[in-house]
Amino acid sequence: MKSIVRHAWNSLRIPSCELRLDMTLLCGQVFTWQKRTLNDNTSAYFGVIDGSVVEMREEEDDVLYRQLQFDPTEKVDDKLTDKIRSFFNYSDDGVKLKTLFKEYAEIDPHIFARIYKYYPGVRVITQDPFECLICFICSANNNVSRITLMITRLCQKYGSLIGELNDSDFAPISFFRFPNLQQLSTATEQELRDLGFGYRAKYIVKTVRMLIEQQEKIGSDFLMAMRNEPDRNIVIDALCKFQGVGCKVASCIALYSLEKFDCVPLDVHVLRLARIHYTSLMNEDDMVLLDVKGSVNAQKQKKIMDLFVSVFGKNAGWAQMVLYGCQLAAFKTRMPEELRKDIFTEDQAKAKELAKKKKKVKKEKVKEEIEEDEDEEDEEIEEQSIENLDVKREIVKKELSEYDETFSSTRVTRSRSRALKEIYCLEESPQKKIKK
Repeated sequence: MKSIVRHAWNSLRIPSCELRLDMTLLCGQVFTWQKRTLNDNTSAYFGVIDGSVVEMREEEDDVLYRQLQFDPTEKVDDKLTDKIRSFFNYSDDGVKLKTLFKEYAEIDPHIFARIYKYYPGVRVITQDPFECLICFICSANNNVSRITLMITRLCQKYGSLIGELNDSDFAPISFFRFPNLQQLSTATEQELRDLGFGYRAKYIVKTVRMLIEQQEKIGSDFLMAMRNEPDRNIVIDALCKFQGVGCKVASCIALYSLEKFDCVPLDVHVLRLARIHYTSLMNEDDMVLLDVKGSVNAQKQKKIMDLFVSVFGKNAGWAQMVLYGCQLAAFKTRMPEELRKDIFTEDQAKAKELAKKKKKVKKEKVKEEIEEDEDEEDEEIEEQSIENLDVKREIVKKELSEYDETFSSTRVTRSRSRALKEIYCLEESPQKKIKK
C-alpha cells in the first residue's frame, strides 16, 4: 500500500457567513463528497477537485483544507487554493452572501428574512459540467443517498483510482477521478443496469454518444462552451436535447456547473413556498401560474423562473438554495419548530384568497374566450348567410330570365315576378325596404 502524504493545513480565507460545508456539499447539488465524524466529534469532508484529493474542515470563522497525496512522486498542485475557491464560487469581487442575503431579506420579509440566519454560508458550487450532467440524469425520481451510491459505483467501475484512505477515526474511503467522456463511452446499458441505474442506464449511454458526436462536430467541449452563453433559456433548451434531461434537470445543470445563477430549479417544495408566501409580490396572473399541482411543463417552468428572477434578481438561484435546502429533512430542524410550522403550513386564509383570485382570473379568461368565440361564430354565420343569399340571387336571376323570355306564354304574372325580386333583394319594395 502506498504511503499517504498529508500536506499542511491551508486557509481558504472564507468567513463562516460565506461558506459552511455541511449544507453546501450535502444538499443535493454535488454527489461525490463524503462527510466523516472524527473521534473529537468534529467533521471532515473529503472530495476530489481537479484530480487532487482534498480534506476540508470548518473553523469558527474560516475553512481549512489540506491535500492528501497518494503518490509521493506526483507534483503538488500549487494552484489548489484558487481551484477550491473557484469550486465554491468565491472570489474577492464575486457573490457575497452576507450582502446578498440581506438584500433578499428586505425584498422578502415574510420568509427569507425569517430563515436565512439559520442557513449561513450556503453557496452554489461550480463543478465539472460533464460530471454534473451524468449525476443529474441519475437524479430523476431519486434521493440524495441513492444518487450518491449510484455515482460511487459508476466511479469505481469506469473512473481512475487515486488511492484509499485508511484512518482509525472512520471506515476506509476510496477516491476515484470521475470517468471522462472516453472512459464512460465504454459503458453498456446492461452494465449500468447491473450497477443499479435502472431505466436511467439507456439515458446515460445515449447522452454519452450525443456528446461525442457534438464534440466531433464543433471540435471543442460542447458543455463548457455553454458557460459562454448568457441566455439561460438557450442553455436549458440545449441541455433538454440530451436523453433523460427535462427542464428541471437542465436547470440544475445550468446552475450548478454552467454559472447560470438566474436558473431556479423548481420542485414541489420551492413551488409551495412561492405559492404561500410570494403571492403578494406578484400580479393575479402570476399567482394563478404558481397554483399548480402535479407536473409542470417546460414552458410554465420557464415562466415561473422568470417570476423568481423578477423578485430576487440575476442571482435568484442563490435564493433557491436556501428556500430548497431549508425543507430537506437533514436541515429543516435548524429552524425553531414554531417557525417551521408557521412557514410550511399553508395559511387557510391565504389559500382561500388565492383560490378566489384564481377563480376570478379564470372566469375573466373564460368570458373573453366566449366573447371571442361568439364574435367568430357571428362572423361565420354572417358570411354563410351572405354566401347563401348570393346563391339564391343567382338562381332567381336565372329563373326571372327564363320567365321574361316566355312571359306571354306563362301564367307567371308581373306581380309574382316583382315579388320574387323583392324577396331576394333584386328590387326594393316601395312598401318594405330590405337592407342589403
